[in-house]
Amino acid sequence: MEDKLFVYGTLMSGFNNSFSATLHKAVKKTVPAKIKGNLYVVTDWEFHYPVADFRPDTEQYIYGELLYFNHSADLEQLFFQLDQYEGVDMTQPEKGEYVRKKIPVMHDTKTVFAFAYINNKYPINLAAVPHGNFRKYTEEM
Repeated sequence: MEDKLFVYGTLMSGFNNSFSATLHKAVKKTVPAKIKGNLYVVTDWEFHYPVADFRPDTEQYIYGELLYFNHSADLEQLFFQLDQYEGVDMTQPEKGEYVRKKIPVMHDTKTVFAFAYINNKYPINLAAVPHGNFRKYTEEM
């Protein structure tokens, strides 16, 4: 099981989210990181939340955090809970809003592979976040 996760929205440290608090209890190290792609935000929900459109061929970035998990964490159970939280159906992945994929994540001067929850559908009628930073977006609201 992969021991790293890239987060770019309400699961980042400092967000007031009960699941984020649970998630971060299993984290041993958090580092700033980025992936290639475009960031969008859903605004017609009870709260704004981001959607990452991973695009390895673009020069645009989505900024977030790379979480390294404790070796003692039950990662299988943790990712099961994360899949449920994010609405991922691993038996029928095409049906969910997100899919969990292992993708290249850049931090410091290196690239590592980590899981990320990325958009599973074409982002139609979603507001673009040109600077690719959801934390900054929430501060600007």
